[in-house]
Amino acid sequence: MALAKRTTLPLISLAGAVLIVLMLLVPSCGNTGDGAPAGLVRVDITDDDGKQHTFFLEPAINNESRFKGLSGRTSIDDDGGMIFVFPNAAVRKFVMRDCPIPIDIVYIDTGGRVIAAHAMLPEDPQGEDESDSKYEERLKRYSSRFATPLVIELQGGMIEKLGIDESDVLKVYGLDDLEKRAK
Repeated sequence: MALAKRTTLPLISLAGAVLIVLMLLVPSCGNTGDGAPAGLVRVDITDDDGKQHTFFLEPAINNESRFKGLSGRTSIDDDGGMIFVFPNAAVRKFVMRDCPIPIDIVYIDTGGRVIAAHAMLPEDPQGEDESDSKYEERLKRYSSRFATPLVIELQGGMIEKLGIDESDVLKVYGLDDLEKRAK
């Protein structure tokens, strides 16, 4: 009886310690382990004053989600936006198709370095008698200038508010996983 009491207590203590370690190592189902809610991508941007701003972006990793982008949105959260991940690097040109609000676009390389940034303004909507091709043709193009597989869109005015410049480096969490999932 005394032997059973002496071996049970250490086993219970060991099991408790293992449980605590597992709880610390396994991320919860509600986020990705970097503080981002499930399904979103965390990006940290440091402003001109050295203050870090955290954004939680919707990933666009396939042709359908990349084409739609933020079209039709009437607002973007202060800490929201979208990150576009392409399966290859190329010079990218984005337009304001069906976007009624200003959007800031930031092109980054795979190291998070800003290679181009633009404040994009809403365009007149497609006219009733305007063909799809004529509409697409008249939209202003905002270019990355250099090849990249990564594009970030934020609420209009964020480039100026945060002082985002070319050569700034943004921290993108889980980038390897996003690049593997891009189609």
